[in-house]
Amino acid sequence: MCDNDPVETAVDEIIVEEETVAAISDTDASVPESAAEPASEPIQALEAEQTPAPIAPMMPVDPTLLEGLSAKLGALEKQFSKRLAYDEGKEKIIDKLHSELQNYKSDLYTKLTKPIFYDIAVVLDDIRKTRIGLNEQSQESAVLLESIADSLICLLDKYEVTQFSSETGSKYQATTQRMVRMQTTSDETLAGHIAESISPGYERGDLLIYPEKVTVYKMEVN
Repeated sequence: MCDNDPVETAVDEIIVEEETVAAISDTDASVPESAAEPASEPIQALEAEQTPAPIAPMMPVDPTLLEGLSAKLGALEKQFSKRLAYDEGKEKIIDKLHSELQNYKSDLYTKLTKPIFYDIAVVLDDIRKTRIGLNEQSQESAVLLESIADSLICLLDKYEVTQFSSETGSKYQATTQRMVRMQTTSDETLAGHIAESISPGYERGDLLIYPEKVTVYKMEVN
């Protein structure tokens, strides 16, 4: 067996290497591109979502603008305070005028009606005296007078005029009572107290229309 020629051997090796390289190249060309390289689009999308949006730079604020706004707010506050004080003062004036008007109307009503109520009370007192002087034969007249008295009392009650009478032994009140008789007593604790209510008094609220007529105890002088 003859020895191979060194030149031929080298050439053969070069040919084999070229064929191997060509075969590898053909294999790489047959593999799909999607399989050869990993997909990078989902990663890029995720990175895009996680990346924060850039913050816009803040515009510089003009100091003169802030000063103008502050001055306007101060002026509005002063106007509001003045208007509030004006409204409160006006409300007080209105309340005062209303109160004065009500007092004037009340005084006018009293001045006009008190004389009428007083005259009715006098008539009632006269009826009481007349009924005391009637004898048993004048029962019809007594009934008629009593009916008239009841009608007059109902008339006074309609205008909120009420009767009042004191109990025996109560303290004599010169502001609402008129002493028409005196009754002596040896009991000094009774002196200055009511012995008897002769006729009722009449009042409308705190206003005295007609005083109550009473008999008052006085200390007996030995």
